Amino acid sequence: MSIATTQYSGLSFTTTFPVISDRLVNQTGIASSFAPDGTISKPNEPTKKYDALWDTGATCSCVSQRVVDELFLPVISKRRIKGATGVAAVKNVHVVNLFLPNNICIAGIQAVCADIISFDILIGMDIIKIGDLIISNYKGQTLFTFRCPSMHSYDFTKHDYFP
Repeated sequence: MSIATTQYSGLSFTTTFPVISDRLVNQTGIASSFAPDGTISKPNEPTKKYDALWDTGATCSCVSQRVVDELFLPVISKRRIKGATGVAAVKNVHVVNLFLPNNICIAGIQAVCADIISFDILIGMDIIKIGDLIISNYKGQTLFTFRCPSMHSYDFTKHDYFP
């Protein structure tokens, strides 16, 4: 995978790959929603940053066992999930504060501990649906940009968006 660069400004961030990419990946921060004494923690800053895959086919966000172990995330419940194969499994659910690349915190996310390969965080539609996600593959580069909250509707059939 090619090295991506991420820029951010206010409510938005943009990740650019120097080639056409088949994955949308960037560094995303995460912290437990609970303090060591069991109380709810304030979402000030991420404990650690991990590679995150943005997946519009996933209904919920997930974390790897590595994230659970490194952040000592307590189990709050269990959830049955299905993957692309349709096989269902019961997995542990943890509550996390997710920090987007522009450091906007999405607090209290229920993330499933899943068997993620090559990444430690999977950002699903539970996060993507609260903002605007645009993907472009112009001039041999993949760019994806995200803004939260959603503030505008983009429709290529109604607007050309030519420079």
